[in-house]
Amino acid sequence: MIGIAVDAPMLESAAGSDPGALVAQHAWPLVLPAGASPGQDLRRIVQVPLGESLPHLALAIVNPLTDPDPRDAVIRDRSKRHVMYTSALGIALALGLLVLVRGAARARELAQLKSDFVSTVSHELKTPLTSIRMFAEMLEQGVAQGDAQKMARYHGVIVQESQRLGLLIANLLDYAQIEKGTRRYTPSRQSIGQLAQHAVTTFETLRDPDGQRNSIEVGVSDEAVRTEVEVDRDVVVQAVLNLLANAAKYGGAENPIEVSVGADGLAGWIRVRDHGPGIPPAEQARIFREFYRAPEAYRSGVEGTGLGLALVKRHIEALGGTVEVESTVGQGATFTIRLPRVQEVA
Repeated sequence: MIGIAVDAPMLESAAGSDPGALVAQHAWPLVLPAGASPGQDLRRIVQVPLGESLPHLALAIVNPLTDPDPRDAVIRDRSKRHVMYTSALGIALALGLLVLVRGAARARELAQLKSDFVSTVSHELKTPLTSIRMFAEMLEQGVAQGDAQKMARYHGVIVQESQRLGLLIANLLDYAQIEKGTRRYTPSRQSIGQLAQHAVTTFETLRDPDGQRNSIEVGVSDEAVRTEVEVDRDVVVQAVLNLLANAAKYGGAENPIEVSVGADGLAGWIRVRDHGPGIPPAEQARIFREFYRAPEAYRSGVEGTGLGLALVKRHIEALGGTVEVESTVGQGATFTIRLPRVQEVA
């Protein structure tokens, strides 16, 4: 066991005459196994107050079976203590260097994520704006004049892309407010079943009516319809929209999205399940980080900002709820929002 000792001259200065007196007064064992017997390789730590003796701090090895008086070992053991002191200093420096290296690596990772985020957001903003501008110009030029069906389609694309752009901007503004600590919530009593149904209806309006789309299967229990939660309605709807958008991106257009809503004695819950590639266990904690996008997203070319799931988690937790993910690779993923139900006072 490593012990702490100080040079005899400093002890003499502090104790007056007998350096051992100060050590004996302040030294005590920290580890001493019960039933110790001669011949065992036992060690005892000797500690002294640092104070003015700090410049002469050293380390020594004390064996209570061969050195019954720690004062003798502390004062006698000069060569060992300097070696041990140097070793301990080296370990401390190595640990400090490891912390710095890890911190630098995390800083580089965050910088890269932010750089990717700026690039992704630029693309995510440009895509709907391009569609809006193109179809607006076509209407202005009379391309669809006289064709009611075509005009309705052009108008539909403009509305849909505007709503998509609005959701993206809402996510960006929310993130900025959360980071600054200025995000405020307006809670009111809501049926968790109706919240989920409203989110699904809103999501349907955001999707291309002419494109290939997942079907959405919704199951709402009677208990969920009767269950009220105290939440910011718009925030919960936006959280469910983000989960639905995530499911649509990764689930494949040929696979349904399953939405189930239920309640128990303590909470109401909304569950969104997709039938996509699933999320490896190592990725499941990371997907809720700001800017993080799983490797599968890059490989498959799935668009996104890396903010959706992070905002879901931060919003729901701010409302007193939780967000959980369950997934098996190759079998899709299930995200569950749980919100505490309003408890009626008898």
